[in-house]
Amino acid sequence: NHSGLVEKTGVKFQIYICGAKVWVEVLKVSGERYGSIDIYYLTTDVDENDYESRLNCEQLYHGNVERKIANAIILGRGTVEACKRLNIPVNCWHINESHGVLAQVELALTNGVEHVRAKTVFTTHTPVLSGNPEYDIEKLNWMSGYDPDKLKVWGGKPFNMAAAGMRLARKSNAVSKKHFEVCQKKWHWVFNSNSHNEFEKRFTYVTNGVNRGYWQYPEFRDVATVEDLKMAKRLYKRKLL
Repeated sequence: NHSGLVEKTGVKFQIYICGAKVWVEVLKVSGERYGSIDIYYLTTDVDENDYESRLNCEQLYHGNVERKIANAIILGRGTVEACKRLNIPVNCWHINESHGVLAQVELALTNGVEHVRAKTVFTTHTPVLSGNPEYDIEKLNWMSGYDPDKLKVWGGKPFNMAAAGMRLARKSNAVSKKHFEVCQKKWHWVFNSNSHNEFEKRFTYVTNGVNRGYWQYPEFRDVATVEDLKMAKRLYKRKLL
C-alpha cells in the first residue's frame, strides 16, 4: 500500500469498457497527511479484473489509442460514479485539461447539457496535440457506448476532447494572458464565431501561481550559487530515494 500513503476506501464498482464490465477501485491519500484535502485515485489493477483490464491504469499518457480511450472512460465515467458512491456533493466540476472531459459527457447524457454547463468549468493548459487528443467517433462509441451523434455535436468529428470540454462548460480558462491569446487564435471556432467578443464571453485566463512557502524547500529558495543548488538537489534526492 505504498508504505501507508494510499488508503483503501472500501469503494469498488463496475463500469463498461468495450461492452465488458471492468472493476474500478477507489483509493485515497488523506488530506490530514499533508494539511490539504483528500485526494482520490481510481485503479483497475484489482484481482477481479482480467489481465488486459488491469493494465488500463498501468501507464499515464499511453501511446496506444485504445488504452488512452480506456483511461479517459475510467477517469470520466469512473469519477462521476466514485463521487456518488463516496457521497461527495459536487457544486462545481473543474475539468483540468481534456483528459477528464468524458465526465462532462457522462453528466450531459444523464442530466442534460444545460445542467452540466451550469456546474462545470474547464481549464486548458497546452496548445499541443498531446494535451488535446482527438479520437475516432466510431471507436469512441464502440469503447464507451456513448451516442455518436451527440459526441459529434459536442466534440466534432473526429471527437476533440478539448473542444467538447469547452462546449460543455459554462466558462473555460487559459493559464496566463499570453496563453489566452494563443487560445483565442486556436479555439475561436469552438464557439462557432470568429468574434473576439463572443470568445471572451466563454473564455478567460487565470494565471498559474505557486506558493513558494508551501511548495519549495528553504534550501532551494535560499540558494546563492550553483554549488548550493547542487547540494540542495543531492540532499532531497537522497531523502526521496
